[in-house]
Amino acid sequence: MPVDLATPAGPVALVARAAELGGIDILINNAGAVTPRPEGFVSVTDEDWDRTLTLTLMAAVRTTRAALPEMVRRAAAAS
Repeated sequence: MPVDLATPAGPVALVARAAELGGIDILINNAGAVTPRPEGFVSVTDEDWDRTLTLTLMAAVRTTRAALPEMVRRAAAAS
């Protein structure tokens, strides 16, 4: 399912679809991107840093936050 994990709505939509398809037992956060910076560190703007942190950190935080209620529910139902 294509979603933009860099947006607040993307992880929520992904988890909702997974729940419709049977639920979530395990979550592996594995999103990221690399942008070559041949000009070096000084060329990286605040906006570049924001995009990187949003995709590599906030996507994982938001996806985990969205998935936990479903995972806890499933774990409780299994016990």
